Amino acid sequence: MQQRRAELAGQLDVLSADMAQITEALEAIGRNVDAQRARVEDAQRAAAQAEADVEAARAEEQAKQSQIASLQDQQEQLLVDSYIREGTNQSGMDVLSGSDPTEAAERRALVDITGNRNEDVADQLQAARDDLADARARAEDAAQRAEEHHAEVARRLEELSASQEEQRNLQNQVEERMDSVRLADDELALEEFGLSAEIAEQERAAAAAAAE
Repeated sequence: MQQRRAELAGQLDVLSADMAQITEALEAIGRNVDAQRARVEDAQRAAAQAEADVEAARAEEQAKQSQIASLQDQQEQLLVDSYIREGTNQSGMDVLSGSDPTEAAERRALVDITGNRNEDVADQLQAARDDLADARARAEDAAQRAEEHHAEVARRLEELSASQEEQRNLQNQVEERMDSVRLADDELALEEFGLSAEIAEQERAAAAAAAE
C-alpha cells in the first residue's frame, strides 16, 4: 500500500495541484523511499548472517574431518597393537602348549583392553561422522539462504532505485513549478512597477493641467 501510494503520488500533475497535494505527494514518496531503504538494509543483514553461518559450518566441517582422520589413525594403531599382542591367535592354546599361564592371562587382558579402546574410538568415529554430515548439511542450507538473500538485496536495490527516481522526478517538477511561479511573480512585479510609474506620470500630468 505504501508503494502504491508513492506510485500515485508520482503521477501527480504538479502544475494543476495545490501545495497541500504536492506536500502530501512528496511525503508519501519520501516514506516509501525510507521503507525501501530499510528493506535493503534488512536483506543485507540477512545475507551477511547467512554468509557467517556458512563460514561457521564450513569451519566445523573441516574440524570434524580432522577429528575423523585422527580417530581413524588411532583405530588403525589399535588394530595393529591388538594383532601384535594377540599374536597368531594362540592365546587359547597357551596352557596346553606349556607356556606360562600368568603371561597368557596378561596378554589376554591387554588384548581385551585394546578391544575396549577400539570400541570407544569406533563410537567416537561414528559420532564425528554424524557431526560432519550435520555440519555439511547446515553449510549447504546456509549457502542456499545466502544466495536467496543476495538475490533479495539485488531486487530491493532495484525497487529503491525506482522509488528514488520517482522522488527525484517529483522534486524536479516541484522545483520547475516554483521557478515558474517565481518567474511569473517577477514579471508581475515588473508589470506592477511599470503600471505604478504610468499612474504616477498620469497623476503628475493631471496635476500640471489642473494648475494651468
